[in-house]
Amino acid sequence: MKKKTAIELLEHFKGNFGSRPNLNQPFTQKGYYYATDAHTLVQIPIGKVKAKMPYEEQSEPKCGAVVPTQKGKVPFLVQDIVDAMASIKLKDELETLECDVCSGMGDGECPCCHQDVECEGCDGSGEVDGEPTGRKIPESPHVCFRIMESHYYFDVLRKLVDAAKILGEDTVYRLAGEHNRAGLFKVGEAQVICMPMLLDSGNESVIIKAQEETA
Repeated sequence: MKKKTAIELLEHFKGNFGSRPNLNQPFTQKGYYYATDAHTLVQIPIGKVKAKMPYEEQSEPKCGAVVPTQKGKVPFLVQDIVDAMASIKLKDELETLECDVCSGMGDGECPCCHQDVECEGCDGSGEVDGEPTGRKIPESPHVCFRIMESHYYFDVLRKLVDAAKILGEDTVYRLAGEHNRAGLFKVGEAQVICMPMLLDSGNESVIIKAQEETA
């Protein structure tokens, strides 16, 4: 794998947390490069990258503990995943901005009674919508996608698709992923872990079939 490709992939999976800075950059651990946003994780063997990478060793989080043991190799066409994601009703994703009225606090002082009241500018959330990001998200927060016995949110599968596009792969392989357990996918020379969601009666499920089932 070229250094530029590996960096693009790792940087795409890193987190953005104020409270968890150890997730905010890719790192090395026991022979692998890792990056994770706590919902998805990418793992690349150090020996697969053709040049030295600018990442340091970290002992936390312990990524090896969350990588499932391979139990098979089931192919899924990336285009089938893309088509499934496009089959639902989508809307523009909007930037999330701090409310100017309450400075992100969600409340303020009533000028009449001087009691804390919910901010009218953001309805107490501390956040307001900004401009479109250029990405699409599901209209319904209850939609999910079924791959074999596990269900995944839209944004989690989008990371898997993005990994395939970065690496130029048209097929991903499900290696593990029992019901309600982390799904392990092989994408070229990398592996991607996708955390599943807990399904309830209010969810709408879109089934994504394996390549051998659609042939």
